[in-house]
Amino acid sequence: QREDAVSVVCTDGSAVKFTLDGTGGTRRAFFAGTIPDGKEMGGYALHPASAILSGSTLKAVLPDAITPSATGSCSVMAAEISNSCEITFRQLMSYFTVQIGNVSTEAATIELKADNNLSGEVSATLPDAFSTGIAAQKGSNGLVVTLPEKRESTVTVSFAVPVGEYGSLTATAYDASGNRSSAPALTTVSVDGNGMTLN
Repeated sequence: QREDAVSVVCTDGSAVKFTLDGTGGTRRAFFAGTIPDGKEMGGYALHPASAILSGSTLKAVLPDAITPSATGSCSVMAAEISNSCEITFRQLMSYFTVQIGNVSTEAATIELKADNNLSGEVSATLPDAFSTGIAAQKGSNGLVVTLPEKRESTVTVSFAVPVGEYGSLTATAYDASGNRSSAPALTTVSVDGNGMTLN
């Protein structure tokens, strides 16, 4: 995506932002940046650039509000840096793709909730997370989907979630004043990711 960026971790624990050189939207992208004098490139790069690495612990904050997008919400990724100028980011999360039907014309937002947190701070240990992903945490932090003014009565939204078992997923619609709108229906839910289930 435009204005995207990654964070390159230095050996002293600090991070340098490398910004997208181009328009993105492809499986390959170029990020440009400079390691300041006196610093040395470390072993990892992180996405999004707001993610931090403290020792071996990666921390990131998942957004609590998104808009429907064909590419889904931002996922947490990491890459190991070697001597090559090319690095490969690996997904540390999974994806829900949710089709919500019967969305009234008054609805301005839809709040999604599960038995695990869908937003807020997440953490994992590197390099272990390359094989395990970022684990889901029990909690009630939901995710608000802001709806466009012009839309159909059925809305499809994809968003990144931590890896784990999800026993429930509910949707509640609200109008622009924050009042509950007529109940939408979760018509289809698909899961993409290893170790991911929706019971």
